[in-house]
Amino acid sequence: MLVEESWEGIQWLAKRVGVRFRLPFERQAYEVEPRTDDPSKKRWRCWGGLYINTMGGGKGLVEDELKACKTAGVDIHWKTKAEELWLDKTAKEVKGLIVTTAGGQRQKIVARGGVVLACGGYESSKELRGQLMGPEWASAYVRGTPHNDGTALRLGAQVTALRKGQFGDGACHSTCWDAHAPRDRGDVSMTNQFTKSGYPLGIFVDSSGRRFVDEGEDLRNYTYAKMGQAILKRPDRLAVQIWDARTSGMLRDEEYADEFCQHKVRGETLEELAEKLAKVEIGDSRRALRDPQALIDEVRSYNRAIYAARAGQKDVAQGFEPSIKDGLIAPAPPLAVPKSNWALPIDKGPYLAVVVSTGVTFTFGGLHIDAQSGQVQRRREGQEGGTDATEGIVGLYAAGEAAGGLFWGNYPGGSGLTAGLVWGRRAGRAAAEAGENANSATT
Repeated sequence: MLVEESWEGIQWLAKRVGVRFRLPFERQAYEVEPRTDDPSKKRWRCWGGLYINTMGGGKGLVEDELKACKTAGVDIHWKTKAEELWLDKTAKEVKGLIVTTAGGQRQKIVARGGVVLACGGYESSKELRGQLMGPEWASAYVRGTPHNDGTALRLGAQVTALRKGQFGDGACHSTCWDAHAPRDRGDVSMTNQFTKSGYPLGIFVDSSGRRFVDEGEDLRNYTYAKMGQAILKRPDRLAVQIWDARTSGMLRDEEYADEFCQHKVRGETLEELAEKLAKVEIGDSRRALRDPQALIDEVRSYNRAIYAARAGQKDVAQGFEPSIKDGLIAPAPPLAVPKSNWALPIDKGPYLAVVVSTGVTFTFGGLHIDAQSGQVQRRREGQEGGTDATEGIVGLYAAGEAAGGLFWGNYPGGSGLTAGLVWGRRAGRAAAEAGENANSATT
């Protein structure tokens, strides 16, 4: 359903809503080969199955949607908090919302067709992360809004809504996040610039100086959402991304340019880089690197494995192609952890390093919805058991991260926004049809 309705949804966004799209040159493409019409310039190659991006990224998407809402006469109540669902006399059907306005007034909003919960998951609640995912997740950074605090789960509990999907350790999209970023929220102006997803071009080490993950397991948008969990399990809950002169110039400007990444560590030699990293402390006495010599030894072992694997090859970088899985491997053994693609030696100064931690984007567990309509489900009265014993809650729908059951353990890039689009449209249509079919209008 997600795949089948994705293209229709994108067309609807472009034609009906007016969302502007473009090719993702900065985010999902590399300049890889000379152009036939002008050999002095290179051709862009998109990778990872993502070929379009919204103009202006997330900020541009919101601007276009707000403009469409204004044109359509949609009222938006800013700084208005949903306190509880407004129910009918049986306390089983949802008739609207009770909110607190920006002025502190308690107000009732009637929803003739129903309430659609599109208020995200619970990632910005330190308490809920610790309770539903495990104590260590309370220490993670929050990538985005501070307002995704579990409102959908709280409102759903009011009408005994079922939960669905992954809860527990790692039940979220979590990526590499600048360790110097704000801890409990993203930055409205910086937005995605704190993300640091250039690890396939280099290596990861933890604060003990050891590699701990296969940086080249797959293309970045199939691995980046689980890298945060791997970092959270390491000493100091930190990792260091390292590149040499071969690939540092290929890092995305929107993530690694000096204006967005102000805490780079540089060294003309590996020894100089290690010494500087050992002096980096993050806020609460966490150290980026506790054993400089261990890092030096680790990189040299990594390099030897590559040299041995390509013995007799004139150029160790021959065949390197960042837009496909090129098969250039750093094997295990002799390494404890392989690098399955894009493995080049880290031996050509100057060297560059960035310290990252775990940034939670959104959580996977949410409310149980009917896939066709987005209607929130509860246990059918008088029955126990699995999903067959459920019934829809009249007047309540959920979409996006408020709904659970789509992702588990990992996440392919771009599918979250697409899921919000597909089930947001389904929930919106169902609520609109319910409103049209109402016997009489409520004021």
